[in-house]
Amino acid sequence: MTGTLAYQTDLKPDPAEVCRARHAVREHLARWGLTALADTAALLVSELVTNLVRHAQAPGWLRVAYVDSVLRIEVFDPSPYAPQEQAPAWDDEAGRGLAIVTELAAEFGWEPRDGGKVVYAELHHSDVPA
Repeated sequence: MTGTLAYQTDLKPDPAEVCRARHAVREHLARWGLTALADTAALLVSELVTNLVRHAQAPGWLRVAYVDSVLRIEVFDPSPYAPQEQAPAWDDEAGRGLAIVTELAAEFGWEPRDGGKVVYAELHHSDVPA
């Protein structure tokens, strides 16, 4: 596969956006022939978009791009503050999202952009078993 495949959508600070984004990413990955990445990508999208909804509580966007065997998932929000990994108690129902992202992603990070930040996670197609 050559070239860049990309999908981008605006996000509202609404919990329903998590499900919508997850389904849209699965749909695009299937269209691109990247179903091997779909489960992990959907989970990463869920966690990153949930952070937008819960913490930024403002509109943002989701971008998913596939270039040179790397799937990059980006979520923009207008908050300039770095994402903070939590240390939840064993019985807490939340606070594990970034730990999940760092465990599953080949690369994870954030960068300042346009008065806010982009939080990203990357999956390498070569890391997925055939």
